[in-house]
Amino acid sequence: MTQQAMLNLTEPYEAAAKQARGIIAGVKPDHFTKPTPCTEWNVQALLSHIVFGPNMVASVFSSGTMPADAISDTQPAQASTTKDALAAFDTGVAAVLKAANAPRALEKKAKTPIGEMTCGQFMSLGLMDIVIHAWDLAKATGEGTRLDPKLVDFSYEVLKPVVEQGRAMKAFGPEVKVPANASLQDKLLGLSGRRP
Repeated sequence: MTQQAMLNLTEPYEAAAKQARGIIAGVKPDHFTKPTPCTEWNVQALLSHIVFGPNMVASVFSSGTMPADAISDTQPAQASTTKDALAAFDTGVAAVLKAANAPRALEKKAKTPIGEMTCGQFMSLGLMDIVIHAWDLAKATGEGTRLDPKLVDFSYEVLKPVVEQGRAMKAFGPEVKVPANASLQDKLLGLSGRRP
């Protein structure tokens, strides 16, 4: 991640959250039991993961560490309704943005299961997680799946250097090969183990 991207990290994070929020708002009660591209999760479990993500990033800003078991599929925030999911997501995103805007917060070191990194780098991973799971949710619920190209570009650059570590931790499935002339969104999805 470039220094310029680091300086402007709150802007793309906020944009990713806004994009995801629009998709979350479209989730209806009869969607909750539908399958998702994350084969181990239905829509309700995926919502819980999306809600958990910003809260985890905010926690890393405050504590400087991410427990190894935090990446598991058992998140504590259960999305019982779309309204609850939106409220919890908004709270988490606001906490991340507040933490990230504190002086030198992005440069603070954090210990994570994939090694020591800055809080800014960890926030970038959280942004990428929001973008990819927004697509998962849109795909599962029949909403529009075209992602913001700038967020796709950002997420692809964040994912490339860490994807193999992510696969080792079972955060991503095997790469799905896409044509060389595929869109960057399809390349991002394929790299993350999704079939575009």
